[in-house]
Amino acid sequence: MTQDDTVPARRKYLDGTAEEQDQVIQYLNEYRTVVSNRRIHLKPQFQDFDITKCGHVTKSQFLRVLTQLGIFAPVSVLNLILRRYMDKGNADEVNYVDFCDEIDSHEVIFGVGRSHGQSFDYYPKNQPR
Repeated sequence: MTQDDTVPARRKYLDGTAEEQDQVIQYLNEYRTVVSNRRIHLKPQFQDFDITKCGHVTKSQFLRVLTQLGIFAPVSVLNLILRRYMDKGNADEVNYVDFCDEIDSHEVIFGVGRSHGQSFDYYPKNQPR
């Protein structure tokens, strides 16, 4: 067992009510649409602030990136989104990797990911010379 195997079990997400979760999901869908329409790749935007390469940025840095990209939401919804991605149990570090995976992942945008091998059905492998 490695450290990567136990990461999901060690996460401590802050929970909310069902109504709050529905509101967050609604705004995440809107973010997904904006990112897809503007063809924004989110992860490099956050990685500029992640000096230690740990996958977390501060709350203010997270909000700054969203503001720079022109992705806005009411303060109450932003607080709910922040609570959803604060997985260390503290109130300052936001897991931007999970946020990017949920908004900007290959599976969400294109319907297939890197782990899927069905792309060869549509694009056959070239024959060797």
